[in-house]
Amino acid sequence: MAASLVIQSLAGAVTGELLGIIKDVLKKSFACKENCKRLQKTLEGIMPVLADDTKSSVELSQPSQSMLSELHQELQKGVELVKNCSKVSRLNVYKSYKYANEIKRLESYIVNFTQTKGWVHICSELRSLSEQQHKMEDKLEKIELKIDAIREESEIKFIADQMDQLDIGKRAFESNVPE
Repeated sequence: MAASLVIQSLAGAVTGELLGIIKDVLKKSFACKENCKRLQKTLEGIMPVLADDTKSSVELSQPSQSMLSELHQELQKGVELVKNCSKVSRLNVYKSYKYANEIKRLESYIVNFTQTKGWVHICSELRSLSEQQHKMEDKLEKIELKIDAIREESEIKFIADQMDQLDIGKRAFESNVPE
């Protein structure tokens, strides 16, 4: 469980870090500016989901953990990519073009992740939650059956005690009645 929560936290933290770097690059650099703006919008779109994941204490399934780990690795690469892009001078057209294409690739990866793998992640988690719900319902049903059995047993004992008391009272009454 701890590994799952760490991966969730890391993905959210790296996204926040990447957004911060992009904002700095947009202020300082001209190279890759349009691509950085698109990447920024994409990251701002997924940031609330990642923030919700980091607040959650629910353990993720293994496939979901590996998907988030993969996203985290790509975002780490994106941090380095944007840092390198910010260092390129305006006159170096080749490097600007190269980094612009790499930022496009990163942005398309994130969009693809949210449109495909993100849904797989959601379906996997829903399936897992559904299985847990069924297990809990089964346990609850067993508990209810045990409670009903205990109630019946205690009612039988109560009735038996009442009958014993009535029987004792009847004998006492009969012994006190003169013949």
